Amino acid sequence: MTNRTLCALVSAALLPYPALAGVILPREPGSKPLVLRKQRIQVDVRDQVARATVDEVFENLLDQPVEGSYVLPLPADAAISGFATWVDGKRVESKVEEKAAAHDRYEEAKASGDKPALLESEAANRFRTRVDGIPAHGTKRVEASFAQILHYDDGLVSLRLPLAVEGVGGAEPVGEFAVAIDVADQKRITRLDVTSHPAKVERLPSGAYRVSLAGKDVVPGSELVLTYRTESSRLGLSFVPFKPEGDEGYFLLLASPQELTTQADLVHKDVVFVFDTSGSMRQEQKIEQARAALKRCLSNLNPDDRFGIVAFSDGLNPFAAELKPATAASLDEAQRFADALEASGGTNIEGAMLRGFAMLGASDRPKVMLMMTDGVPTMGVTDPEAISQAVRAGNPTGARVFTFGVGSDVNRTLLERLGKQNRGAVDFVAEGQSIDAVVGGFYARISKPVLSDLGFDFGGVTTAFQYPETLPDLYKGSQLVVVGRYRGAGKARASLNGTLNGKRISIPFEAEFPATAPRDTFVARLWAQRRIDFLLSQNRLNGEQAEAKDEVIRLSKQYQILTPYTAMVAVKESPLLAAVTPARVKPGDPEVAVRAPRDAKVALELPTFGLSPKARWNEDRGLWVARFLVPPGTPDGSYPIRVDITFADGTRRLLAESIAIDTAAPAFTADAESVRAGQPVRLHATAVASPFELLAAYARPDGAEAARALFDVRGITAHLWDGRDLPLRLVPGSHGFTVFAETNTTLAPGRYPVVFTAQDFAGNSAQSTTFIEVRR
Repeated sequence: MTNRTLCALVSAALLPYPALAGVILPREPGSKPLVLRKQRIQVDVRDQVARATVDEVFENLLDQPVEGSYVLPLPADAAISGFATWVDGKRVESKVEEKAAAHDRYEEAKASGDKPALLESEAANRFRTRVDGIPAHGTKRVEASFAQILHYDDGLVSLRLPLAVEGVGGAEPVGEFAVAIDVADQKRITRLDVTSHPAKVERLPSGAYRVSLAGKDVVPGSELVLTYRTESSRLGLSFVPFKPEGDEGYFLLLASPQELTTQADLVHKDVVFVFDTSGSMRQEQKIEQARAALKRCLSNLNPDDRFGIVAFSDGLNPFAAELKPATAASLDEAQRFADALEASGGTNIEGAMLRGFAMLGASDRPKVMLMMTDGVPTMGVTDPEAISQAVRAGNPTGARVFTFGVGSDVNRTLLERLGKQNRGAVDFVAEGQSIDAVVGGFYARISKPVLSDLGFDFGGVTTAFQYPETLPDLYKGSQLVVVGRYRGAGKARASLNGTLNGKRISIPFEAEFPATAPRDTFVARLWAQRRIDFLLSQNRLNGEQAEAKDEVIRLSKQYQILTPYTAMVAVKESPLLAAVTPARVKPGDPEVAVRAPRDAKVALELPTFGLSPKARWNEDRGLWVARFLVPPGTPDGSYPIRVDITFADGTRRLLAESIAIDTAAPAFTADAESVRAGQPVRLHATAVASPFELLAAYARPDGAEAARALFDVRGITAHLWDGRDLPLRLVPGSHGFTVFAETNTTLAPGRYPVVFTAQDFAGNSAQSTTFIEVRR
């Protein structure tokens, strides 16, 4: 019976819009869905970083087993940190591998009945999991975990935890439902509220909080909203280091120096709004939304700001020839200008942006350009590279450029380049999203700048690979988030330096960089995610570079982070702790692979050869691997290998393995049927051994191994008279290999040669030639 492919809409995030709970629906209309029987969500929030685990049990109500497809949408700044599934009551952890290798491993495990799972990136911030082995009328347990830095706004930290998938099958009850949230912060938490659910809130003696809610057969609702307010010094600093023994350190720094600022500290700025009014803006009421977004931006100007507007299509339509002060009269006039905007014509992005830079001029104020478009350039300069160069050249005074793409027809790479190359940012308004909510809401957050031209001084401690590379400006109510590596140790007399209303200021603070700090491992993962994001961004902007791709894959495997090049595969591991690969070899250099934790110690000994090969940890395979040399001339036979594993807790395991030396070519017979031209011919080969060879094998001390070696045929290939090479397939339950070869109807009667080549697992090979008879 063919497995049905299922689609699960499941969200795993702490920001709106994705959902943590899910429902698995068959594609076939009318089929019963997999229902959610249990859902347990554990969230640990510490120093504004949330680490969440979603543990769910689904029940298959269908009359046949299925392979499920489990989709997890995530926000842009959340990173998958783990995935697991349960097989035969045991938890099977995932491992990051390159996509092709992960797919091969999944299919092999599926064919073997091992009930694997595969998690991979489907699109930006969207992940798909294939889960095999969901039995008929049975259950499947899956677990996903991730880390995320929570949203911060003027001292208020928000955790938004969606609890159900909206618009999919209605609001279905969950059999067992439980949420547990622990919240702690270096800064003092003055208040914590759960506004969406009647949750139990406890304040612990340490000042941390514990939040819980649970129920049976309940509809949890759409979203749990938790907020907490922090109080701190003027700098508002959280500094979290992580330093494993023998490696460089990592740090996470969150700074909010505007927490105690006043209106007098706000920077006076010049702003130009560059808004697309081309003909495509008539679709889906985009022009109406653009007018509302522009009016909202205007309403967030400060009294001492100056502003300009450049509406553009194939031509330019400025509000005024030069910047206007943000007085009540000029703002009223600008609101009327926004109301009158109509959509028509093409899209001249380069001309509009250069006109905006000319309006900003060379004043000593901070300068901001906010550009919104819903299409690709069609008028004026249309080449993206030429536009990028022109914009950079046309912005000599360093105006911050924030770009927004509306819908799916924009050149995302161009908008990303324009934002990042001009010390701004980029965002996109998806189909169905409100332009006003995204563009207007963003400008409301950046409308009150406090510090610009930022930089850190960490004293005698050397920091490297810091992200973001160029620090953004700080706005009232916003927060600076920095991750990096460090060398050296000790307390640093550090400072955050910046410009406040034209004057350079320095805010001192102390940061301790410890020699060892093994607790907060998540900091390393956050750094690795930012490094991966940087490399992927460079590949998008500049074309894919092999070195960057290789580093992304290496970081993905080392830190177990999903990327477009990798996947997480969960396969039940073999109970064997050690295996010799290959188990049967010619004299040469085989390897021993030992499945043991990375913090274990592994020692090997080959007493026959007097060797003690050194085992080394292989990061890509997650195994200890040792290679050694079998001396030439070593007689065929089995030779012992002793494996000594010492675990971190002091316990030991002694394992006895062996290596088989095999220099004998595989013995086999081959035959071919006679056929008429145009009919397929059956080619067949079988591993054989003579009675004498069997007696000699059993006379060896390792008789069983010797007998196996006689029938050791890894594969057979047939080379046909016309140059074709056809691999023969092993017939299950036998030593026979078969393939059917097509013949041409024009093939003349006669005998045609077929050369069979057999190879065993040790690499020995043998050949045999036979003939097919082609009849009239």
